[in-house]
Amino acid sequence: MSVSARLVLDSFSRWRESLGALSLDGRRGFTTLAFDQPGSNGLGGTPPRFAAWAEGREGIVAIESQHGNHLTPKPAGAAASFFESVQDKRSSSPLLGDMKRLARAADYVQLDAVALVKAYTGLARAGREATLLYLYWEPLQSTPESLRHRTEVAAFGKAADLPGARFAAQSYPELWASWEKQAEPDWLAGHAATLRLQYEKA
Repeated sequence: MSVSARLVLDSFSRWRESLGALSLDGRRGFTTLAFDQPGSNGLGGTPPRFAAWAEGREGIVAIESQHGNHLTPKPAGAAASFFESVQDKRSSSPLLGDMKRLARAADYVQLDAVALVKAYTGLARAGREATLLYLYWEPLQSTPESLRHRTEVAAFGKAADLPGARFAAQSYPELWASWEKQAEPDWLAGHAATLRLQYEKA
């Protein structure tokens, strides 16, 4: 199991005990929480897999998880082959048009734009209101790589405008800090503190 997969599993598996109290991107009332969930986007190639998938009466929140890989520069032009393979009508959407341009220009250095585009376009086909929540680990002390990654995440968020799908992003430390401030469930603050101790030193 990758560290990214372990990170989301360690963070969210205990929520199955209190699923009704889980809040993600302002959505509540989840009835299903699954991990390593397969998806489809109709774009060809390897389909997306979501690190976690929460679904309930208010819609879907699918999680993309990263630990460390986003702090390694991506090879120039590595994304071009994926975007050139897009065949269906989404190839003319503002998001994919912008992603193709960014891939050609190598504007994304730290962010794995291909993985996010696959996940985001797949979620847009879910048929319900949905959010792609991108969770990522950061070192305690900012680095040039982590700062650039944040800038690229913000740029992706501005481009992500497909109907029915929203893009949101948060670092794991920010998520855990918000959990430590919550009174309920009664196990949550301690759980968040444990995650901080385990992963913030990584």
